[in-house]
Amino acid sequence: MKQLVLLAVIAIVAAGAGFAGGIMMANSKNKVIIADMQAKMQKSETESQERIRGYDAIVSRLNGELQLAKMEIEALKTPAPAAEELPIPAIGNENASAVSADSSVSGDAKSYTIQNGDSLWSIAQKQLGNGSRFKEILKLNPKISAKGNLVVGSKLNIPAK
Repeated sequence: MKQLVLLAVIAIVAAGAGFAGGIMMANSKNKVIIADMQAKMQKSETESQERIRGYDAIVSRLNGELQLAKMEIEALKTPAPAAEELPIPAIGNENASAVSADSSVSGDAKSYTIQNGDSLWSIAQKQLGNGSRFKEILKLNPKISAKGNLVVGSKLNIPAK
């Protein structure tokens, strides 16, 4: 009977030791899992912050373009100077005759070939550094109007900067 009690005590002690060892091993595995999850969360947060910075840059660029578009709209609302208007074909019509450049270009003026998507405002912005200077282009090119479509491939006289 003493042996039976002794065996029972040993079995209980062994079970307790095994249970404690199992808890310790599980605890160390949980620490590894937690550390891995923390690393993944940090990486995800960094990627999210980079995406947000990219979106901020896009929003800033679009706000700038919106401001330019608003200025162009306001400029187009101003009345065009009195000039003889010719019918101007639609943009991209390569078979139509182009609006000819004025042959009396002053020494300070230069010639510009109209590209697809150009407007007087965008040409003034690119060539003169200020879109509101489109009126100067109109003065040098009396055969076009502020409201008419520009013909791709046509030449415009551009004033000196």
